[in-house]
Amino acid sequence: MRVAAIGVGSVLMAASTSLTGWWWVIPFAGACLVLGVRGSSTRQALILGAMAGAVFAVVSLNWLASVGVDALIGMTALFATWWAAMMLALSLTMRLRAWVLLVPAVWVLQEWLRSQWPLGGFP
Repeated sequence: MRVAAIGVGSVLMAASTSLTGWWWVIPFAGACLVLGVRGSSTRQALILGAMAGAVFAVVSLNWLASVGVDALIGMTALFATWWAAMMLALSLTMRLRAWVLLVPAVWVLQEWLRSQWPLGGFP
């Protein structure tokens, strides 16, 4: 069930980008991703996050293959790493009493960090 939630969430998140303009799916994507890691172990959160980041990158950045397959592979690895860290942070945050307030804060923080680095950012 976790893998399905993460898979659906990452595909919906990719669909929300400028490729399709389906901005309205973002809340559903976020809910799937958060529910996918809720109650997971740290190892599971890292693996699920890496999977989600890789799926998101391949779906939303597949145009990079025209630049070079190595560029797509590199960005996929980078997104998998970012998302693994984010899902781990979300999983750990959801163990706290104030998780309802902290989960959005963690998400916004990682978006801000990702908007700074690499290559001038990928918000």
